[in-house]
Amino acid sequence: MTDKELHKLNRTELLELLVAVKKELDRANGEIELLKAQIADKADAEKEYSGTLLRMSKQLDGLCSAMNIQLAVEEEIGSDE
Repeated sequence: MTDKELHKLNRTELLELLVAVKKELDRANGEIELLKAQIADKADAEKEYSGTLLRMSKQLDGLCSAMNIQLAVEEEIGSDE
């Protein structure tokens, strides 16, 4: 809407326009808050997933270390025979 069109509106029409703009602004703000909450939920889930991956990685590293020790022990026992 142009400035010229706005100047032609009467007081009631201007108030109706303001009410419509306010409703749209409230709707948009509600949507923004919902999206922020969804982003926060996804960030929390990502942190939890990363933590799980880190724990699993440490466990796998420990398992590999134990297997390497076992292989070294078996090689040592085999070389003694």
